[in-house]
Amino acid sequence: MKITIFGINITISFLFCAILSILMLCDRTGMIVPMFIAVIMHELGHLAVMKFFGCAPTEIRLIPGSVRIVTPVCTEKHSVLILVSGSLLNIIIFLIVYISSTIQCVNYYIDFAFINLIYGIFNLLPFNALDGGSILEEIISTKLGNIKAKKIIKIITLFGAVLFLLAFIILAVNESVNYSLLVLCLYLVLSVFLKF
Repeated sequence: MKITIFGINITISFLFCAILSILMLCDRTGMIVPMFIAVIMHELGHLAVMKFFGCAPTEIRLIPGSVRIVTPVCTEKHSVLILVSGSLLNIIIFLIVYISSTIQCVNYYIDFAFINLIYGIFNLLPFNALDGGSILEEIISTKLGNIKAKKIIKIITLFGAVLFLLAFIILAVNESVNYSLLVLCLYLVLSVFLKF
């Protein structure tokens, strides 16, 4: 499905909608909707800073496992700020919601606060297809060039996937299975071999 909003072409893949629908139907924890809101806020953080620096996106693609924002070329300084802005907004939301929940003694919103914090920090990890990986790639490419930077990020990503797999195995052996670690492992491996 393709729509245009404010001159931005937005492509939503069928598979993205299907996976989101399945997750929402199967969610017994009630965390999928708050997580989706945290993801939207993260992307809005990127978009606001892009607009501020005059390199607003021309296209946004919603695909399984990722939101791709296609922008005109920004300066290196601006691109790092743009990449950090999504996680920064998540962390700001965490602080606002956590502090206000604590002051009002309302625990209902604490989960949403921590979802934002975890998502914001996770996106800063130095792995392929995450903001942290893109930031590290930009830094490395200024010293070693684009090709070497991409190879280094792929190696770091595969190392991260192995760590998540080991954590999954250790927890499984101790009868405390955490399938999200396995999903993260697969996501990182796929991000190296497929273009996310």
